[in-house]
Amino acid sequence: HNMVASVCQDSSGAYWVATMGGGLNRLSGSTRTVYIKANGLLSDGIRALCPSREGGVWVGFDRSGVVWLKDGKATPYTSQEVFRGSMAQALHEDAHGTLWIGTRRGLCSLKDGNLVNHAKTGEVSAVNIRAFAEDAAGRLWIGTNTGLVLHQEGKFSTLRKADGLSSSGIRSLHVDGEGVLWIGTN
Repeated sequence: HNMVASVCQDSSGAYWVATMGGGLNRLSGSTRTVYIKANGLLSDGIRALCPSREGGVWVGFDRSGVVWLKDGKATPYTSQEVFRGSMAQALHEDAHGTLWIGTRRGLCSLKDGNLVNHAKTGEVSAVNIRAFAEDAAGRLWIGTNTGLVLHQEGKFSTLRKADGLSSSGIRSLHVDGEGVLWIGTN
């Protein structure tokens, strides 16, 4: 139950360690705080983490939704339509404060309490979303099992192996200090 699924650092410098059954650990200096379902989380099965621009951390759960955790208070965002039978396995808060949520059944976004399922709107097909990266120009790169999706100026476009990628199965993304997008594939 202590298999680590995700690690991030928040704006205060604290590290957060998500486990796939043992809850969430916050490490700050020599202090360790453990958060579990019994004290406000949706589940002890956590798949993804992302620091919040407003402090605290976004937490993605195995089949139950996401939570914004700040100062020990958990604010849940759940939807049977979005999370039933799926997990929040990738999270990214962009420069505009939109939380992007990758699930095995597609892409969702959360802004001002409004949860949008982009597979239902037809903007992005219902694919396995695995990774996010945002570049300095504010473009959001989305790694899926069927290609690399680019979101810019409110529109989505997809690049696949036929467009020059070594594989359409994207596992990880990273924009380095020089603005180069690194892509990990199957």
